[in-house]
Amino acid sequence: MGDTCKSRHRWFHLTPGHLLVGLLAVEGLLLLSERFHWFPFNQYKGWTVLIAVASVVAAMLLMFLWFVAALLFRWRFQFSIRSLLVLTIAVAIPCSWLAVELKRAKRQQAAIRELEEEGGYWTIAIYEEPKPGSPIAFPEPPGPTWLRKLLPERLGDDFFTDVVRVSLLGQQIEDLGFEHLKELPQLYSLDRGLTQVTDAGVEKLQKALPNCAIDY
Repeated sequence: MGDTCKSRHRWFHLTPGHLLVGLLAVEGLLLLSERFHWFPFNQYKGWTVLIAVASVVAAMLLMFLWFVAALLFRWRFQFSIRSLLVLTIAVAIPCSWLAVELKRAKRQQAAIRELEEEGGYWTIAIYEEPKPGSPIAFPEPPGPTWLRKLLPERLGDDFFTDVVRVSLLGQQIEDLGFEHLKELPQLYSLDRGLTQVTDAGVEKLQKALPNCAIDY
């Protein structure tokens, strides 16, 4: 009977290992929600990965405070090799996820810059469609302004949203420069009127972006 009570007590006793397992469960839930859009924040690009990173930071802060309290009040703070392995995985997952999203944002940013340099004019890139009845033709990219400014230059805009429309009207862009649009997978509308892009260049882009409507 005494052994049974003791084992039950250990089962419900919160340890750093249990906290890290819970953190892994939260990260798994966030990864699945990004795929299936379970929560309202999943509709905003970049928010889910930042929440995952924030959860790791919060868990690390909690564990640090827990460790300090254990030293002051002489509580037991058990951190095994297994817990260290779980911690490594729990930190690696959101960091790798964030690195992938940053890389995608950089590719999108680079594609727009290359188009501007190829054509010699300013490329009109619409990050988000204006709301019905809105007087703003080219709305500001979504996401908290203060958070977008933490990222260098325009990368904050590209991290939080995708370019959905591009206008190259009148630009001196040829097939080689046209291929930069392949780095915009969410592009669905393109105005390439009065450019020097050939039909072969348009056909190659259409294969890479089958959902993009190209206006002549």
